Amino acid sequence: MQERAPIKTYGTVGADRQMEMTGLEFVRGLASGTLPLNSIAQTLGYDVTEAESGRVLVTAIPTAALLNPAGTRSWRLHRHAAR
Repeated sequence: MQERAPIKTYGTVGADRQMEMTGLEFVRGLASGTLPLNSIAQTLGYDVTEAESGRVLVTAIPTAALLNPAGTRSWRLHRHAAR
């Protein structure tokens, strides 16, 4: 059976709640959907999809909204999108 992607929400996490967890726990919460992503993630269309000690995977789908002034997308975004 295929695993469902978590439903992501956007917002903020209060300082008190942040202080209750390690940085890794915090980022894992973003990846799992148990914590909201910040609003800039929604604006730019990126997602925190994986988190482990020493590694965080942030994904985005390059769209026309992310083109540079020359009308092309970053080589780095293109290279990672092709994987």
